[in-house]
Amino acid sequence: MAIGSCDSSCHVSFLHLGGMGPELFEPGSINYYRQLPENLAPKSEAMETAYGAMYCAMRPAGENTYHRIGQFAQARRPPIPYCEIA
Repeated sequence: MAIGSCDSSCHVSFLHLGGMGPELFEPGSINYYRQLPENLAPKSEAMETAYGAMYCAMRPAGENTYHRIGQFAQARRPPIPYCEIA
């Protein structure tokens, strides 16, 4: 299942905010919790659905848990190639 390519929950921590520590963000904000060393790689779960898959990335955020949920819709049939026959 190609779930990893659909989720943007963990790439922000190292691709966009890689050189920044939590001290640069307002305490309590999602970026503050995202940049804590123990939260750089969120826990994730995936579940098959009738249309493809649904996935959730979770990371602790103080007394709460931050969830990022996404969906992946699987194509029902392959694309039909088109070319003119001369």
